[in-house]
Amino acid sequence: MTIVYLVLIALGVVGVLAAIFPSVRQTLRIWVGLGTSKATTPVQRVKDKVKQAEAKIPQLRENVARQMTASQNATEAVEAKKKEAEDLLTEVETAQNMNASAGTQSTLTLRWQTASGAIAGLEQAAKEAHDEADNAQKELEEALQTISESADFAQRLANDAALAQVYRDSTALRNQLNDLKKGLGDSGEDAKAVKDELKTAKNASELSKGSAADREMEEIKRKAKLTTASTDVAAALAARRAAQNGGTK
Repeated sequence: MTIVYLVLIALGVVGVLAAIFPSVRQTLRIWVGLGTSKATTPVQRVKDKVKQAEAKIPQLRENVARQMTASQNATEAVEAKKKEAEDLLTEVETAQNMNASAGTQSTLTLRWQTASGAIAGLEQAAKEAHDEADNAQKELEEALQTISESADFAQRLANDAALAQVYRDSTALRNQLNDLKKGLGDSGEDAKAVKDELKTAKNASELSKGSAADREMEEIKRKAKLTTASTDVAAALAARRAAQNGGTK
């Protein structure tokens, strides 16, 4: 139960913050829309503002339509009142021509006076309603243009953000390549160590053969032995040839 209470309290705090701070509401909208718990990015915030503005367009159009209707109704009211005054004036004229009673003529005259007197006020109201409707239409057009420009701006921001990521990736790759080159360059010490080992091995091999004097004496013995062997071979060949020649005779 304690965990449930803590969750409810946390949700209540988030709700209060969302009610007080617009930025919190915006973050929650984006989180819900993206299904992520990560912080919002500048591009996401701009797109969210555009989305919220676009959501208001239908209501704005309905409001403007109502103002246009009010302007039309005001104009129709003026025309209706003018017709009423004109009809009453005709009735006054008819009453006078027909020698109607003074009471009837007075009643018709007062009605006409009331109707004609109301025309000026209705015309002013119609003018104001017409001006308001015109202004509302202009403001709606400006709002739609602003939203369209904001949408384009948001897309440019998204493109810039993507380009920034490309630059970041290129920089990271370049740094990795530089590190790789540096690592390969540092292998010179290892190569030197291998060459030193080779020299040491060669020297050890030479030393295993004895001193320079010993090697020289061995070489002299080898050459002498080779000379003796060559002489013995020559003698053996000569003897064989001689034997072959004697047997032929």
